[in-house]
Amino acid sequence: QFHAPVVVVNRARAGTRLAGDFVAKSAPDGRTLMFTTGESAIDLAFDPQARPNILEDLAPVSQVATCQMLLVVNSALPVHSVQELVARARAAPGKLNYSTAGIKTTMHLVGELFTRQSGADIVHIPYKGTVPALAALLARDVDASFAGVPDSLPYVEAGKLRALAVAGSSRSPLVQNVPTMAEAGVDGVQAIIWYGILA
Repeated sequence: QFHAPVVVVNRARAGTRLAGDFVAKSAPDGRTLMFTTGESAIDLAFDPQARPNILEDLAPVSQVATCQMLLVVNSALPVHSVQELVARARAAPGKLNYSTAGIKTTMHLVGELFTRQSGADIVHIPYKGTVPALAALLARDVDASFAGVPDSLPYVEAGKLRALAVAGSSRSPLVQNVPTMAEAGVDGVQAIIWYGILA
């Protein structure tokens, strides 16, 4: 409990650099915190010269949560399994596509891992965030997406999206009827989104 008012300032985009820079340059009194995802670490992995450097300029406070990634397709796409999606992609290379929250995001990296491990030629379409990426999938502008279970589950439950597999080592308790990627026939595709606080 903070016992003080909390002001939320949304500084999205730029691979979390805008938010990180704001927090790194604030007074080191623990009053300015950054709620972030694994995108912060991904950014540093791709660009070791990135500033702020989350390992040097910011201090970890706590991991808040983790969630698995879910491979989802629009319910209008006539595929009901990972193997059907892979077969369709192999039959028409480059015709299917998948949306992500942008280049170098967890959604993008797991999508590329999936295409590599499955041999499916599916084109990456980057958007500016998870919400636009899922909106494009719902609008049938794209065919598939990898999204966190909490982000995509409401649409799966409403029948607007079809869940094909969980990119985790075990099934998600939220969608127990959805197989893991390994159970669906594609090994080596695991991705977890983590959320944490930095100061």
